[in-house]
Amino acid sequence: MLKHPPALCSKPNPIFPRAILACVALLAACGDDPFTSSDCGDTTGRPVFELVGEFFYADWGPDDRLAVVHVPVDSSGEYLHDQGGIFTMRTDGSDLRRVLLVEGAVAAVLSLDWSPDGKWIAFDSGGQLFKVSADGDSLVQLTHDERSKYSPSWSPDGRWIAYQVPYGEFKYRGLWAVSADGSEQFQFTRPPPEQMCLECGTGGPGSPYGEGPSWEVQDPAWSPRGKEVAYAAFENRVGTAHLAIYDTTTARVQFIHEAESTIYAPRFSPDGSTILFVTSSRDIWVVNRDGTAPRRIGAEGENPNWSPDGRQVVYRRYTFEYCRYQDPGYGELWMMNADGSGQRQITFSKDNRQEVTP
Repeated sequence: MLKHPPALCSKPNPIFPRAILACVALLAACGDDPFTSSDCGDTTGRPVFELVGEFFYADWGPDDRLAVVHVPVDSSGEYLHDQGGIFTMRTDGSDLRRVLLVEGAVAAVLSLDWSPDGKWIAFDSGGQLFKVSADGDSLVQLTHDERSKYSPSWSPDGRWIAYQVPYGEFKYRGLWAVSADGSEQFQFTRPPPEQMCLECGTGGPGSPYGEGPSWEVQDPAWSPRGKEVAYAAFENRVGTAHLAIYDTTTARVQFIHEAESTIYAPRFSPDGSTILFVTSSRDIWVVNRDGTAPRRIGAEGENPNWSPDGRQVVYRRYTFEYCRYQDPGYGELWMMNADGSGQRQITFSKDNRQEVTP
């Protein structure tokens, strides 16, 4: 088990891409919303953990296990991002196993993606991409240049990992991929900016995003069919609500859906027929690949991901400073059926502890 990988201690932690959004209302733990579980405070028979903190991300892997990002909190309730790490657990929340502990490092783990063969977990940290073996015995840094990189997504054949470059010099921003061993890296052919992002403005001198059109490719996700990458066409600082699909063979972009608020974290279903995403209002949606039949399936969620059979969704119940400890359901992982029914809390890390398997 790797506790202090030197590569993770080399750069300061960038701001959390999806965590810094305005909190416009105080969310109640259990309310009248039909998408809110009525028994979110029920802790009967719950598994409990050595760690006390919050779960930020989960991805479904082999053998009915989840790879998760966990960030502890101190006694005052402050996030300890530099002590977070990657763990795996069963989908009922039990059998927590440590894969990578970023102990004493300055770069948090932001997102991850389990490889198709189940042997590796790709993740971003400090603006670079890494992969760690599922048993935690091997860590490989895949990228080394100064451009910030986020949101890794494995190709279905396991040969490539797509990612986004959201900031910096305009010509480098957009969709990229790195080979699974880190030996090759390339930028996807980019159509004109106005074809990558609708209604996006232009950055000027001094903009933190560099000069040129002020847009970014947010949260790329490879289709299981292998030739498409879904992403959110995101305008920096303002946010757009367009769900886009990039064709890797023609370099053409198709905008299939416009939501009422900013879109994040699109994910193709395992059969490629539908796309899961979340909005800045923390609603979880599903839309058909062709943009038809959008439907809201959950609320108060973040970072949703499909089960391998497409029948279930794992997600994080959203929280923020004012209600962090109001209810054990916030900042924890939940699951639901693909139609939004059967919502249930699967982690309970706030106030009880037990040993974690190294």
